[in-house]
Amino acid sequence: MAKNDFLEVEIFGDRALVRNLEQMPAIVRVLLVEKARSWINAIEDRVRDNINSRLGEKTGKLSAALDSKVYEEDGMVRARVFFNDPKVEKYAKALEKGAVIPPHIIRPREGKILAFYAATGDKVFATQVFHPGAVIAGRHFMRDASRVGAAQLSRDIKNTVVQGIRRSMRGEV
Repeated sequence: MAKNDFLEVEIFGDRALVRNLEQMPAIVRVLLVEKARSWINAIEDRVRDNINSRLGEKTGKLSAALDSKVYEEDGMVRARVFFNDPKVEKYAKALEKGAVIPPHIIRPREGKILAFYAATGDKVFATQVFHPGAVIAGRHFMRDASRVGAAQLSRDIKNTVVQGIRRSMRGEV
């Protein structure tokens, strides 16, 4: 599992299946990788839909950084949906799980003055401003996307293994 596993969905399959995967015919592994690829693509699409519907219009960078990957590691087929940009990942974590932003002073990073539009529409210049803090409620766009179809995935994994074994017995390797 990667260091920031809060945004990852991993498909391991049943424990007994994983334990016995090494002893199964190669066709089973091929079919499981195909199944994982199609399922993880569906999750990625659901996550993108959730982002767009739950977060509004300003989600371009978040959607653009969304990615998925299917790979084999330690004898297991794994699939993950993740954000491939560290800056976006930090922002996505706050939106996914919720966050508390403490009150703080905002100062210019470059230059000597901040310029922004006030709520009144007037342009304001300041050397620093006080941010009162905020509480961001979790939007759970990743968690909810991974939960949809989890029971179906379990059935699909078992059916894929059976299909692979049958194909192997018929000599379709």
